[in-house]
Amino acid sequence: MINDFAPTMRRSRRPGWQRDPRVVLAGVVTAAAGFVFLGSNVYGAVNAGQPSPVQVHTGDSLWSIASSHYQAGDVRDHVDQIITLNHLAGDSITPGETLLLPAP
Repeated sequence: MINDFAPTMRRSRRPGWQRDPRVVLAGVVTAAAGFVFLGSNVYGAVNAGQPSPVQVHTGDSLWSIASSHYQAGDVRDHVDQIITLNHLAGDSITPGETLLLPAP
């Protein structure tokens, strides 16, 4: 019989579910910074202006309101933004209604 007099080697590696807390913290901080950076690029600047209210008059349409309040950009995009901001089901509006206009 062969006797091995070398001490048994123990693995000092932690199990897969245990990680170094510093590595976990670095990953969480990096992920949070990434979300903040990507969020500001996707959803616009952090300090975007407040929506402004406008009163609908007889003969007004979303197209006429958007074209009179926004000088730059495509009017269709502004109409879509107004519809989204006011949770409108379609493009119909009634006189006397108050709409919120997104900040330019």
